[in-house]
Amino acid sequence: MILPPYYMPPNLESMLRHFQAISDATDLPIMVYNNPDILGLDVSLQDLARLGEIEHVVGIKECTWSMDKLRVVAANLSDRLLIVNGNGELQEPFGYLSGTVGFVSAIANFAPRLSLAVHEAGIAGDTKRGMKLYHACRPWNQFLTEVAARDGAGQAISLVKVSMEILGWPGMTPRLPLYPLVEPDKLRLKAILDEMDLVDRYPGPRLRRGK
Repeated sequence: MILPPYYMPPNLESMLRHFQAISDATDLPIMVYNNPDILGLDVSLQDLARLGEIEHVVGIKECTWSMDKLRVVAANLSDRLLIVNGNGELQEPFGYLSGTVGFVSAIANFAPRLSLAVHEAGIAGDTKRGMKLYHACRPWNQFLTEVAARDGAGQAISLVKVSMEILGWPGMTPRLPLYPLVEPDKLRLKAILDEMDLVDRYPGPRLRRGK
C-alpha cells in the first residue's frame, strides 16, 4: 500500500514516475493509497485511472470524504481494480452500495466481530442490516471524528488503543509522536463503549478469562 510522493504536492507525472519505480522494483501487488488528510491532495479519478495502468497496481484504498467521489471511482475503475473504502464504518454500508469490495477498519482492532458483521451485511447487499450496524457504530465513530478534529488525525490511533484495553485486548501505549488519551477522554470513551454494549457483547481475551 503506497502513498503518492509527500512533502511537495505531486503532479500526475511525478506520481506516475513514483509508482512506476516501485513497480519496477517488485513483483508484489501494489495498492494505491489516496489519503487526502495525509497528502493534502485528493487524487482525481483521471489520475487514479492512469496510476491503475501501471503493472502490479491491483487496487485503490480511497480515503476521500466525498461519497460522490468514492461512487465515481468505484463505478469507473472497479472493473479492473479493487476499490477499498479507507474510512471504515464511518462510510458503511454506503461504500458497498457504491461498488467497493471492502473497507479498512479501526473498530476491528477492538470489536472484530462487529466489524465483520458490517462487512457481511455489505457484501450481501443487506442495506437494512447495514444501516442498523452503521447506527450501532455511530457513537464511537462520532467521538473518533471529534478527537481527530481537536487533536489531529493521528490521535485516532490512541483512541483505538484505549478502546482495546477497555475491552480486554493488548492495546498498549502509542509510540511518539502520538500520546495517550487524557483522563476525561478515557472516561468518556468507557461510557461510549458501555452505551454500545461492547464490553458484554465483544469482550477481548483478557475479559473472557475474567481478568
